[in-house]
Amino acid sequence: MNKVYSLKYSAKTKGLVAVSEHAKRTSKKGMKKKTILLTLIIGGYLYISPHTACSSTVSAEISYQTFRDFAENKGQFSPGSLNLNIYDKHGALVGTLDKAPMIDFSSTDSLGISTLIHPQYLSSVKHNTGYKSVSFGNGQNIYNIVDRNNHSGLDFHAPRLDKLVTEVTPATITQQGPVSGVYADKNRYPVFYRMGSGTQYVKDKNGNLTWISGAYQFVTGGTVGSPNSYQNGQMITSRPGDIFNPQHGPLASYGQAGDSGSPLYAFDTLLNKWVIVGVLTAGNGVAGPGNNWAVMPINWIKDTINSDFDQPISITDKNVPVIWTFNESLGTGSLSHNGISYEMHGKKNNDLNNGKNLLFKGNEAKIILNSDVDQGAGYLQFNGHFTVDSPDHHSWKGAGIIVDKESDVIWKVKGVKGDNLHKIGEGTLVINGTGINDGGLKVGDGTVILNQEADSNGNVQAFSSIELSSGRPTVVLTNEKQINPDSISWGYRGGKLDLNGNNITFTRLNADDYGAKIINNSNKTSDLNISRSDSNLSIFHGVISGNINVNIDGKNTNGSDFFDGSIYLPYTKLTKNGGELTFQGHPVIHASVNGSDPVSLTQDDWERRDYTIDSLYIYNTRFNVSRNASVYSTVHSYNSDTVIGSDTVAIDKNDGKGTHPNIVTGKSIASDNNKSNFKGQFFLYDNSSLTIKDNFEGGIFALGSGTVKIQSGKAILNQRSHILGYANLSVEDNGELIAYKGLQSANPIRLNDSKITLSGSGTNELYNISEINLNGSDSKLSVENGAYLLSKIKSDSSSTVSFNSDCKNYCDDKKYATNWLGSIDGNNITLTMNNNNWLANNNSSVNSASINNSVIDMSSYNVNFKTSKFNKLDIFKSSLILNTDLKSSDNIIVREQLKGNDNKIFVKPLIDPNGVGNLNIPLIIAPKNTDSNLFNIGSLSSGFHTVTPLVDVRESDKSKDWLLKGFNISENNSNTKQGKVVGDNSLRAFSVELNNMYKRMGELRNNPENFGAWARIMNSHGSENSEFKDKYTHLQLGMDTKSNHGDYDKYTGLFISHTNLNGSNSMVNSDTKSYGVGFYSSVLFNNGTYFDIIGKYVHHKNSYSSDFLSFDDKKSSNYSLYGGIEVGHRSYLKDDYYIEPQAELTYGYISNQSINLWNSPNQTGSIIKESSSPLVGRVGVVSGKQISNEKFDFGFHLGSSYQMDLSNDSNTILKDSYGKFKYKREKDERLIFNAGLNIVNNNIRFGVEAEKSILGNYNIDHSINVNFRYSF
Repeated sequence: MNKVYSLKYSAKTKGLVAVSEHAKRTSKKGMKKKTILLTLIIGGYLYISPHTACSSTVSAEISYQTFRDFAENKGQFSPGSLNLNIYDKHGALVGTLDKAPMIDFSSTDSLGISTLIHPQYLSSVKHNTGYKSVSFGNGQNIYNIVDRNNHSGLDFHAPRLDKLVTEVTPATITQQGPVSGVYADKNRYPVFYRMGSGTQYVKDKNGNLTWISGAYQFVTGGTVGSPNSYQNGQMITSRPGDIFNPQHGPLASYGQAGDSGSPLYAFDTLLNKWVIVGVLTAGNGVAGPGNNWAVMPINWIKDTINSDFDQPISITDKNVPVIWTFNESLGTGSLSHNGISYEMHGKKNNDLNNGKNLLFKGNEAKIILNSDVDQGAGYLQFNGHFTVDSPDHHSWKGAGIIVDKESDVIWKVKGVKGDNLHKIGEGTLVINGTGINDGGLKVGDGTVILNQEADSNGNVQAFSSIELSSGRPTVVLTNEKQINPDSISWGYRGGKLDLNGNNITFTRLNADDYGAKIINNSNKTSDLNISRSDSNLSIFHGVISGNINVNIDGKNTNGSDFFDGSIYLPYTKLTKNGGELTFQGHPVIHASVNGSDPVSLTQDDWERRDYTIDSLYIYNTRFNVSRNASVYSTVHSYNSDTVIGSDTVAIDKNDGKGTHPNIVTGKSIASDNNKSNFKGQFFLYDNSSLTIKDNFEGGIFALGSGTVKIQSGKAILNQRSHILGYANLSVEDNGELIAYKGLQSANPIRLNDSKITLSGSGTNELYNISEINLNGSDSKLSVENGAYLLSKIKSDSSSTVSFNSDCKNYCDDKKYATNWLGSIDGNNITLTMNNNNWLANNNSSVNSASINNSVIDMSSYNVNFKTSKFNKLDIFKSSLILNTDLKSSDNIIVREQLKGNDNKIFVKPLIDPNGVGNLNIPLIIAPKNTDSNLFNIGSLSSGFHTVTPLVDVRESDKSKDWLLKGFNISENNSNTKQGKVVGDNSLRAFSVELNNMYKRMGELRNNPENFGAWARIMNSHGSENSEFKDKYTHLQLGMDTKSNHGDYDKYTGLFISHTNLNGSNSMVNSDTKSYGVGFYSSVLFNNGTYFDIIGKYVHHKNSYSSDFLSFDDKKSSNYSLYGGIEVGHRSYLKDDYYIEPQAELTYGYISNQSINLWNSPNQTGSIIKESSSPLVGRVGVVSGKQISNEKFDFGFHLGSSYQMDLSNDSNTILKDSYGKFKYKREKDERLIFNAGLNIVNNNIRFGVEAEKSILGNYNIDHSINVNFRYSF
């Protein structure tokens, strides 16, 4: 029977022995360190002469770990790594490997005595007759040699193996082969590397050798200088034993006894890859400098491999199947197709090498097995599209299957119990048999699709076990019944298990390393369930990614699940219920030296791992984000405890060995570069807690009795965060909290020797915090960059509070970079304010304060008087705003020192101070030596008045006091001016409607028609002397009818209108929407005289705002009535020209309007516009011409008129807490010019007119009138 062997621990031999491999992966429990007895691997190396090759002698000046890591691609020497610095034991740089990316040594077997150069063939030396088998990667699968294939003239052989190797890819063989002198070309081959497991020595700079180990215990490797050729290029030689000669590189390695057959690799710059150049054959003895290598005999290797093939089979007729039969006793069989029979060879007796390889070429071809086939060491290779079937359920066994790139095979043949189907090649193998397949699968490349069909009893099993290795393969599930998930394992460098939209449940994940991947490329979401039945530790080294929901159920086990691979679930969720969940980085694996473990809790070098999860749900779970982990997720925590920056980690002492994990938990403290990171959101429910010790970026929502602690870490809240209910937040142990997008906390935030920064990022973000407690000797609160803080600040210790921002970048319209509503209480607090607006809402007390370009406003929040106390106060270019009821006031008390300049005091009276004098109210109490000129007196704009306090500075024996004596109240001309603008708005709206009322009747004189409907839209811009500008859009819809009365025609009509009027200047904005309905009648006499009457009602909805007057969106409504007449006479001149003098008189009514601007305890005010009855007259003249032809009538006209107010305006009353002002608008007059044209075609009339006025206080800057009429 064709056997593959695995290593298994033997209690009898106290070591590892080769045993027959079963279909299910060999159990790894209880395995010890691999120490294969020399007699099991190598026969007679001790009899090799001193000049026969030889592992390694390396430098004693460099850590031995470096050479060990180099040979096993561990530590910094991972494949593809660039610019690797090499240091001696004292930390001095001795060289850099910078001429090529780091080689992948995995093609060389675990003992370094041979190298895979084809999926089934090795390269080594023929004098090494003792080794019978090899292993690769983590050494868990044994491959037996079935033919040694010795070269007749060289110390070289190319052994054939019983199975296709799945763990690794073959090394690339040099293209140039045994050509003399070519490998001395440093341009094409700049560097040479070697590795092996011969006898181990180190050599110091004096040439002294120290024995380290006998052969075949472990591998070391290093650099070799460019070799020279001899024996016609069949052999090359170099002197790497000159360890300290720079030409051999910084990691010179000399082959010793036991290194026979180990490879020499060169980096080929032409191919841009590493190639195997030769195998080590001999050296110059223990202390000698020289090694010799047999160069790869490339033609002989090719011929040797080809000799193991039977005749290729090309299938040209896809409609005729190939019939395959095999005679087990003869070891031969035949494949018949279209009358042609192909002979094949398989296992004969116990001779696996009798089996030959078969190459199939074809398209949609079918092969049918009519008997069981044991092909021995022969494999099948498919190029094309094939189906392999056995209707009678025969089996196939052999070295494996290669499916070429862009080829596929549907495999309906069962396997053999105790044997594994080895599959490689980039093509696709579809498993489509029936029922239960007792054979296993080991896949190393390409895709395998599991699509086994159920038998008549409903039984399905594609394989008894599956192992993915090498990092290249993908296994795709078509449904959930294909295989027992716990029979799936990932070996050396793993592969991808594609769930393909199916759900799967594991009780354990058997993954050797980071190459293990569970993916889902389907649009249908898969559920990956991990349901452990024990409470033991688990660790997953691999990757989970794609459209997968992960569910880890630990509620009944309280188990701990550690992940040191990666998770990428950007659109799905992970749920953990019960126990412990830890996301961590991965310790860098190192080669063992003197029995050391590959990883340790104390090592400094860890690899970062990323965990991207759309939504992470944890229930009753301890969740750790530990060192070197970066988590990107929205976490929903229910009765769970989370630590970002936990020192809890787990390591696998068997990491990289491919054996059952030996998990050890402990503590590992990370340096700054190795700290964990979290980015996302955290939602805390049901007494959950979040402790941040490393880096946090995102948002936090805590509800109920949750707890958030920032301990020695850095938390950046760049999303709005909420700490509500009984939840609380604290910053401790030199932790730091930086918030950018606002924060709300219903309970106090406590700091203890920590720092909190609240930033608005220039957007006035709100921070509503009930209280901020600063404890410890070095707690700091910083508010900056446009933040708005609502909070009481309290401290019992020496703390620092600063509102400190650059006004250039962050000041708002009121010139403040930050705003604060609250109070401060702490006799040891140092307060700094730059460009800040402080709205003090209670008494405050601090030790010292430095205030610059800021406001202390004690008047705005409430009318209760407040006192702010300072031991020391430095104040510059700042303002104090205080309230007074003329009996008492807000005040500032400075005990020890008050310094500064260019400051102002503003005082707001809460009651009318007119007529009140001789007050004596303290505003500021300061030390006696304070400069009397420290404060200037500021006037406050209050409504439509200016309030200026009268303040005296008085010095007593103990203090210097600023005393309020009274007030001076005067009109604020700027405010009243803007108030008048608001009051005039109703008249402006009246004028807009008036100017558009008579337009329709003028059109009737130009184009008299019968009954019809019409529409008009106008757009206009106007301006007033006060630099107030407005614009409006006016829409009219109407219909009219004509009646003939002999000497005259009479038109009667109805219309509706809508106007949207917007006006503004730099201080006031107005918006009026008007809705009107009206009627009109026009009498046109035959002699050219006409008489028009019109009436209209309009309702106005008004809205006003003013930053200058501090009100916003104040609404009011009113209405207006219009009645008017117009008379004129049109006289026609020659050539259809006409002239038309006209006169117009309009009488109206505008209802009153009241606008309440302010209504607060310390400020009331309104604008009242009384009702009025405007009378407006207009006289003017129009001239034009009408042109008619068969198709249409065309006309144009030009006009000018003089419009004037004939009545006085009503009062505008501006009223506030200190009095009122009355104002009447002056009569206005203006000249109006217009020009228009119209076209009439059958029943349709279209017209357009432009208009402008001059010389008025209010003028039409430009107006466009477009009208359309349809006559029935």
